[in-house]
Amino acid sequence: MVKPGPRSFLQKLRPGLLLLPSGGKYMLEYSAQFTDMLDRRSQWTHAQGPVMVYMAKCAGTCTSNNSNSLQWFKIAQTGLVSGNLPNGVWGTAQVQNTLQYTSTIPASLAAGEYLIRHELLALHQANTPQFYPECAQLTVTGGGGKTPSGSYLVKFPGAYTMSSPGVNVNIYTAEAANTYTYTVPGPAVWNGQ
Repeated sequence: MVKPGPRSFLQKLRPGLLLLPSGGKYMLEYSAQFTDMLDRRSQWTHAQGPVMVYMAKCAGTCTSNNSNSLQWFKIAQTGLVSGNLPNGVWGTAQVQNTLQYTSTIPASLAAGEYLIRHELLALHQANTPQFYPECAQLTVTGGGGKTPSGSYLVKFPGAYTMSSPGVNVNIYTAEAANTYTYTVPGPAVWNGQ
């Protein structure tokens, strides 16, 4: 569920489409609802791994675009915040603790319709990365007319492989216990430069 972040102006424009000014904050809330009425709860159970947020500009309306053909750019990421690989504080641990992730749309981003992709990468199983992407449609208003290019752009599927940095990681080795850095997969974050 996408919700307004602190001091955000998120609102529904039409069913399934959210409106947010460039520079605005938004918050994604992670939860699961089960079919058994007695077993309704919210949870995210994986504490080791990064959180990544991408956007892709749609040509016209997003409903007439295929997400596989769009160029995606990363606007936020939280990898290993502190500590070592097996016991450190990760972006997904923050989601586990709060069931939320707040990001900011770059203030200089061109207005228009976009897809936004929140992706959690769970690294809790050795050499078995688990990707959890969620997408929504978003209309950005205002902005400075800028869009990223070159090395900031990737396609999904295809942005990562098993040999990409930060994807195929065994956090339970002796080497991992002495590793205090982590490379988040994908391109650099585009912050509107």
